[in-house]
Amino acid sequence: MMMFRICAWCAAAAEGFEKEQDMTMRNNSNAARNRQVTLVANNFPYAQMKLALGKRDGRSQRAAFFLDWAARTMPHVFIPYNEIVRCIYDTKSLPRMESEEVVALRITISTVRHVLFVKYSRWTTNAVNGVRATTGDDDVTAACPRITSRMDSASRTLANAVSLIDTKKMKDKQLREYAERVLYPLVKQLGAPAFQRNLLPPVSDETDKKPDPKKK
Repeated sequence: MMMFRICAWCAAAAEGFEKEQDMTMRNNSNAARNRQVTLVANNFPYAQMKLALGKRDGRSQRAAFFLDWAARTMPHVFIPYNEIVRCIYDTKSLPRMESEEVVALRITISTVRHVLFVKYSRWTTNAVNGVRATTGDDDVTAACPRITSRMDSASRTLANAVSLIDTKKMKDKQLREYAERVLYPLVKQLGAPAFQRNLLPPVSDETDKKPDPKKK
């Protein structure tokens, strides 16, 4: 029971980080957001991107190039997916969010993240309808609670699967040894309260401060 309480706590904390990122994008006024979009469209070096990518000129490569450029020129600004498509294909009009190319970009964002990681040493962080690349060590760390929440979910899935195994009934010697030597200890370690607590994001300084009883 303790394990699932901590799991829920970890998931809730990660969700709080995501909501905070979403609010960052929502709180921008429409006018400010439009200025950002115009700035992106007017300044993105499309020709430089084409030259840099050469034959490796696919959607994911273009999007990763764009996000790296945006992280350097407009750090911490979430870029709507349709604006990314507009820039990487140099279209005059802004595509609709439900357009084929925008949907395709959203589906392949994990591939974009991999290119960012391998080629530009960056990660991604998402908002409601946009994404941006990380800008440094602190930014990457702030993006990790979302990853640990998925890790928490995977550990529970593994625990459920392993709970169905009865090694006494197994006929395959190698598989039985694998279950006893690897799976059982791994599930025990992942479910330990100390391990789950270590996945929790840090508490902000303001939240962690306790009032000084000496001060009136």
